[in-house]
Amino acid sequence: MMRMGSFNRVLIAFTKESKAVWRDFIKDHYKEQEDPLFPDNLRGPWGKMEGYAARLALILQLLRFACGEAKSEEVDDTSISGAADLIDYFKSHAKRVYAQLRTTPQGKKILSAVEWIRRQGGNVTARDVLMHRVVNVRTASEAKQLLYHLQERGYGMVKEGQKKNVSFTLAQ
Repeated sequence: MMRMGSFNRVLIAFTKESKAVWRDFIKDHYKEQEDPLFPDNLRGPWGKMEGYAARLALILQLLRFACGEAKSEEVDDTSISGAADLIDYFKSHAKRVYAQLRTTPQGKKILSAVEWIRRQGGNVTARDVLMHRVVNVRTASEAKQLLYHLQERGYGMVKEGQKKNVSFTLAQ
């Protein structure tokens, strides 16, 4: 008879090749959090992603092993890459959900502008914003103000060019 709470623990290691893939994933994950524009409200969820990634890699590996797609139980680079892809997917959805939490009408305008900029490839000018009347912008001054406001909220960086031209690049 087995007692509740007693488990047979088994250590499952990474393969030599997968260790480098794991290190690269973790390095990129930490680098993302070190960005000065990284939103504070995402620090908590991002802090859990490393643990989720390890668990997902193990689950993927054991599923692949059980189905005969993997040669051993050792976590290989295919399983780590799959876990990293899942984490990227979870991150993209977490960004959207956290952006919607407690959103005011002004906040919804900001999110709409960010989504429009994303569809433009992540780089726009104040003139682009004005020409496309993004979030009902009607003057060059309003367009510049919107881009600076996006920067203040941590969505990206404003760059001032010649002749007072203003461009904006979304943060990764």
